[in-house]
Order: sequence, then C-alpha cells, then structure tokens
Amino acid sequence: MVSASVERDLRTNAPTVFVHLTDSSSRRFAQFTVANIEEFFDFRVNSRTVFKPTIREPITGGTILIPMQRQEDAEDLAARLADGKATLEVALAPN
Repeated sequence: MVSASVERDLRTNAPTVFVHLTDSSSRRFAQFTVANIEEFFDFRVNSRTVFKPTIREPITGGTILIPMQRQEDAEDLAARLADGKATLEVALAPN
C-alpha cells in the first residue's frame, strides 16, 4: 500500500477510504479480480470484514475504495492503514 485517504464517493456522497496500492500489489490485485469475476470477496482490516462486495469487472487502477457509513470511521481507518497500525487483507468470501 502506498497511501490511504478519505474522500467522498462522487455517486453516493458517502465517506470512502481510498487505498492506493503499490505497483506490484496493484498487478496482483488486478490478477485476483480478473480470475474471480462475479465472486464475493472480503476486505478485512485486522481480520475483521469491513466490506464484502461482488467483483463485477477487473479492478486494474491500483486503487481500492472502501465505503464507510460515518466520516469518523473512514478517517480512523485511513489513519490506521496509513501509519501501519492496521493491515488490509483481501480474500474470496466463504460460500
């Protein structure tokens, strides 16, 4: 991960954590999404699921968006990711 920041989603106006990946992580994440179209997957922070979307199309831009309910939660998550106090994991969700 290169950085994490909070921005507003342009479509929903929800507070959203933008996680910017390194080049190598971006390539691996793109390969993961290409191989798992229409599958559910988990975004976990410190082993706790924070977002469980379905992969609809390959994600190749090197940025992961994690929508949050509250601005404060988004800011806290971005800060913890940015300073290394939290780890982000991505995995296929159990069926």
